[in-house]
This record gives sequence, C-alpha cells and structure tokens, in this order.
Amino acid sequence: MNKLVSALALAGLSLTLAAPASALVVDTSLWTTTPDPWTNQTGQSWTTSGNTAEADSNDDGALISDFTLVGDFEYSGTVSNNGDNDTYGVVFQFADPSNHYRVGWCGSLSNSLCEDPDGAILAVESGGTTTLLDSQAVAWTSGTVYDFVVRKINDDITATFTAQGAAAPTVSLAATDGTFGSGSVGFYTHSQTADFSGLAGLREQELPENQVPLPAAAWMLLAGIGALGAAARRRRTA
Repeated sequence: MNKLVSALALAGLSLTLAAPASALVVDTSLWTTTPDPWTNQTGQSWTTSGNTAEADSNDDGALISDFTLVGDFEYSGTVSNNGDNDTYGVVFQFADPSNHYRVGWCGSLSNSLCEDPDGAILAVESGGTTTLLDSQAVAWTSGTVYDFVVRKINDDITATFTAQGAAAPTVSLAATDGTFGSGSVGFYTHSQTADFSGLAGLREQELPENQVPLPAAAWMLLAGIGALGAAARRRRTA
C-alpha cells in the first residue's frame, strides 16, 4: 500500500509539473525607455499599448521590458515599417545599454547609419565593448511585415526574421555565447521608425521541449487509482 501511495504521489507531482505556468503578460506601457544600445543616443518617441509599440520618428532609442527572462527562453513578435532604410532591432538578456545581446537589422547594405557589417548582425555588448557573433548581408524591405523569433537554449543563440507568408527565414543568425544568463528583452531603433506587435515571451519552463507530457502523467494517476480501488474491493470480500 505504501508503494501505491508513493506512485500516486509521483503521478500527482508529474501532473503538477505538466500544468502550464502562468503566461507572461506583455504590456509595453510599463516598459522603460533607454538610449539606443548601439550608439547610446536618445530622442525616439514611443506609442505603446498592450503587446504593441510604435517608434514614431526617425530617431534613436530603445524600449525595455518590465520583466526578466532567466536561463532558456524565447522572445518573439512582428516588426515592420513604411519608409527610410536605417536600423531597427531587438535586445535580450538586457541589463543596460553597455551589457546585453542585440540583433540589429538595416534597410540598406551601404549605409553609415547601419552597424558594421551592413545587413543583419548578432552581437554581445559587455562592459561597453561590442563583439560581433554573427552577421548576414541582407537588408529588410520597406512595407514588409517580418516575424522575429529569438531563442537562447543553454548558450546556443538563434535569431530569425521571416517575411510573413514566406517559407524560409529572410535572416537566420546563430552563435554560442554564455556572457549573460538573464535579463530583460526589448527593441530599439537608430534613425528609424518601426512598428512592433504580437510581442510574447516564453520562460524556460514554458518552452515546448521542457514540458512534461500531460497524457503520460494522467495515465499514471488513473492506473494508480484503479489499483487502489481493486485492492479495496479485495479487502472487503476477504
């Protein structure tokens, strides 16, 4: 009987682990403005609401979340604009403009307002020193809506931008780096307008690969309950 009770307790624990954690609530009106993490310049004005934000002018600045993500995570959303050809991007595991990761993307491959090398870059900023981790010589297209996904699993970082309706990513960056293990997320512009929407974050326990399968745990619990009932019936008829 003690073994059966232990099995039931284990099954109950599995069910508890499989239950979804409360989802992150993204409300950009609670986020904080900071300087553009590339140039440390300011001036951008933001219109914020729910999980959307709009960079209203061809200016510089960043908007940083009111929550932090620790360990493995995923940060996603959409970004678009309707003019100019300068820089927008996302930041993650952000402590301050001198300590963070960033993915920057330029609308031109020959532009002094783009971080070298021109196109898309993945970089780590540590103590005010920038280290380029990956790059891709491709520019974004004005008026196109891109879905972006940034993931960090252990020290493996991936970042993609995919034009909506496209079969493959327009930009795909990857690197292995363990400089930072936690921090906020957000986005930034340099001399650029941009619309960010559909913003979402998944914490480590919410990533699909970290979920305990609920059906298996449920079957364990049902089997244990059935065995307990059978044992009780045998005792009554003895």
